[in-house]
Amino acid sequence: MEFEFYDSSSRKFTREVIDSLWDQNIDMDDWDYMLFFAIEYAADFPLGWDKVHIEPSNYTISRLLTGCCRNRWYPVKDFFGKQGFLGVAYHA
Repeated sequence: MEFEFYDSSSRKFTREVIDSLWDQNIDMDDWDYMLFFAIEYAADFPLGWDKVHIEPSNYTISRLLTGCCRNRWYPVKDFFGKQGFLGVAYHA
């Protein structure tokens, strides 16, 4: 399984990218790092018990996010032109 790692100091995160993520209902406040999994791993990212939030079915994947405040998984339709799942670790 492969994923992409991005931290908050990444120069790839222009205002346009951040606005695009906000438009996709992804909270871009106070994040430390993100993990992106391509859509081909959809089977590993089912909706959770509330039918809204994503909870990875693989324990190893869920343990990759260790933000001190909260961790959240989101489906993304456009992340640098790719579709998939974005895990965000927040610090406050």
